[in-house]
Amino acid sequence: MLAGKAFLAIACGPVRVHNEGPLLQAIFERPSHKPLITVLNHASTVDDPLVWAALLPLGRTLLHLPRARWSLGAEELTFTNPLTSWFFGNGRVIGIRRGEGIWQRGMDVAIDLLNRGHWISVFPEGRVIQISERLQMARLRWGIGRLIME
Repeated sequence: MLAGKAFLAIACGPVRVHNEGPLLQAIFERPSHKPLITVLNHASTVDDPLVWAALLPLGRTLLHLPRARWSLGAEELTFTNPLTSWFFGNGRVIGIRRGEGIWQRGMDVAIDLLNRGHWISVFPEGRVIQISERLQMARLRWGIGRLIME
């Protein structure tokens, strides 16, 4: 989060967020047993850290680490060696094996976290959407439906 905030400040200048109140309320003020699922489009490989760095106040986030988001990540990209496994695991990323369907261990872990009131942030397309594809709605993955259903 700190690295994302530093990058935004240096590379992008001041970042303004409009109407973030309802989202911050859902993240920080919901009852501890109530789960939260946020859905983001996936336009680049740094969407997740930069979106949350822009949206979340650093001080409040550091004081509420148990409420920090979990995210789903393609296991073949994020857990490829001990270093990336350590980095993404400590970044609260749950490995998902693309092509193994909605009844896999990573989805079970995500559902267990939701059932305990945690926050899961997902990219429903399941991959980065290229600029030429953004004009059309990408096919959403079935796993999102399972997370909501269970």
